[in-house]
Amino acid sequence: MEKEKESFVSKLFGRKSCNCGLQIEEIDEKEQDADEKICSCEEKELPTSSCKESSKKECCCGNEEVKLVYACSGRADVGALSDGIARKLAKEGYAKMSCLAGVGADISGFIVSAQNAECNITIDGCPLRCAAKTLENRGVKPIAFILTELGFVKGSTAVNERTIDDAISILKRELKLIRSETQSNSDTKCC
Repeated sequence: MEKEKESFVSKLFGRKSCNCGLQIEEIDEKEQDADEKICSCEEKELPTSSCKESSKKECCCGNEEVKLVYACSGRADVGALSDGIARKLAKEGYAKMSCLAGVGADISGFIVSAQNAECNITIDGCPLRCAAKTLENRGVKPIAFILTELGFVKGSTAVNERTIDDAISILKRELKLIRSETQSNSDTKCC
């Protein structure tokens, strides 16, 4: 049943989902069959090399650091802003947007992705911290941002490209500070 649902979703959106929950670009169907398009993240053989050895970006667990971003996407303007920020970060290639609802619904692939990612970033609109709490309830400690604590006002924040870009600048600056603190305190990679 799970494979049938995944196949339906893949056909509907024209993309393949990694068993660990990450989206991977669809690979030319003439070169590979459906099973080879889905990475199991357990060194399943891809056509050219194993998943963990591959430097290609078809696999969610390649040589590049995996950064996942989650948005609360709540009803308020700051929730919509969090969604816009996460989508733009993903579009820029800064991080991969993952599905917070999938984590909340206890779908194993999304939870495993979060657990295996080097960096999980949550963007909450307000102090309720729905996105951060969703990951924390699954044993994942994210780097959590709350937009109202960064100067955005719930109920009176315009959600447009300029606001999204301003928020991204703030988040990237904060992440840079966190990275430099983390690297000076340990060998752990983070964002």
